[in-house]
Amino acid sequence: MRSQLGPALIIKNDAVFTPEDFDAIHDIGVGHKSNDSSKIGRFGVGFNSVYHITDCPSIVSAGKLLIFDPSTENIDIASAGSPGLMLEHINLPNISTQFPEQLKPYEAYGVKFGQHYNGTLFRLPLRQT
Repeated sequence: MRSQLGPALIIKNDAVFTPEDFDAIHDIGVGHKSNDSSKIGRFGVGFNSVYHITDCPSIVSAGKLLIFDPSTENIDIASAGSPGLMLEHINLPNISTQFPEQLKPYEAYGVKFGQHYNGTLFRLPLRQT
């Protein structure tokens, strides 16, 4: 993960991901939003477009932290069948002390791991190639 700690594009808003949003972001290419004209991403490109600038996007919303690693080169436990990880950080009150370098970039934007985050923060570490 050290290679993902450099410059990053941050997108932050005050809406919390719903359980349906978490499900949809896992089902790449399925088009969960095509019938809802109020949703961003209903045209099919959606979240996949971030891979033009990053290899390891992440999302913090409510009590969850998702880190995607489709190349399986950044997260030791990532595999082709499980390309990343999702943590219920709200149930891990000491996570910030266990992984201070990795979580500090999120905390700079108001995320307090181990507590509910009332919003959504996308962190897109810029590709360094």
